[in-house]
Amino acid sequence: MSARSGLCLESSRQEGEPPMAIDVQRIRANGRLLIVPYNSVRYLALREEHDRLLDCWPILERQL
Repeated sequence: MSARSGLCLESSRQEGEPPMAIDVQRIRANGRLLIVPYNSVRYLALREEHDRLLDCWPILERQL
C-alpha cells in the first residue's frame, strides 16, 4: 500500500475482517478534534463505491 492511500490499522483487525487503513487524503481538523476516516484497503486503492464499508466511523482524537 502506498502512503498516499492510507496507513494500515492491523492492531485492531478482527479475524475475518478485510484489511483496513486510514484515509490520509481526507484527514481533517475541526476545532480541538482530529477527524481521521478509515475504510478497507481495497476501497482506498480503487475508490469504487461498491467496495466502501459503511460502518467505518472516523477516529476522533483531541489535539494537544
